[in-house]
Amino acid sequence: KVAPEHCVDHVLRVMNKPNHRVYERFCAKFRDTNKKLQKDQYLVNYFISAHPGSSLRDALTLSLHLKKRKIHPEQIQDFIPLPMMLAGCIYYTEKHPFTKENIYVPKTFRERKMHRALIQYRNPRNRKLIREALSLLGKESLLKEYMPHSNPALKA
Repeated sequence: KVAPEHCVDHVLRVMNKPNHRVYERFCAKFRDTNKKLQKDQYLVNYFISAHPGSSLRDALTLSLHLKKRKIHPEQIQDFIPLPMMLAGCIYYTEKHPFTKENIYVPKTFRERKMHRALIQYRNPRNRKLIREALSLLGKESLLKEYMPHSNPALKA
């Protein structure tokens, strides 16, 4: 297992993780090593939805990134604020405690569900939430990409 958790660098900074290029370099080395060893191995990626710092637009960016790489997460972790954790502090205060920077935090149940739906874009049960998220973002043009075999005019 490997934990990229997200692909948007400002979200990764809130998570105290290196930028996404570090993960991409790791993946390239992993593929090269497997090719040299003639092994057929895969990475199991770990992603977090609705983490502090992640907007709906960031969730869409992650979703498009996953689609482009043909990564279809079945299990993801919904962010849960825990006591004594930096991210938990940010969740409740909407500020980074060290930099005092304001941090956007997805808190409503509906937005958190949309984050998850975008990341798990292949699950047919997520179509209504994906449609709603794309509409809120003004990205209805992506409906065909997300639902190529359905009529976008019909509600899921």
